[in-house]
Amino acid sequence: MERKIYTIVDKSLTNAQKTVQSSHALLELAFNHPKIKEDLSFKNSLIMLEADFEHLLFLKDKIKDHTEYNAHFIEPYYGHKLTAISFLANENTKEYTKNLKLMIKNK
Repeated sequence: MERKIYTIVDKSLTNAQKTVQSSHALLELAFNHPKIKEDLSFKNSLIMLEADFEHLLFLKDKIKDHTEYNAHFIEPYYGHKLTAISFLANENTKEYTKNLKLMIKNK
């Protein structure tokens, strides 16, 4: 299976905020799991999705239970609110991402 890194952000944010928060979650993933590079190759993809806040909270807990490489970002400037999660996908995480929309989509 090709290993993809996913970020999922709060869809109520602006596109600029989504980009920044997604980047924060990716950095958390890299800093918290330095061995992740052993499971990556140049064939990997980065998938950026969005979800409403309540679903993001649900996904944070479910994803944590299904992959060892996961992280989340709590934004102090937004009242210490969860804004994004990031994880290395596997067969067990597929069901949680299949119905989510791309983070930024051209109209």
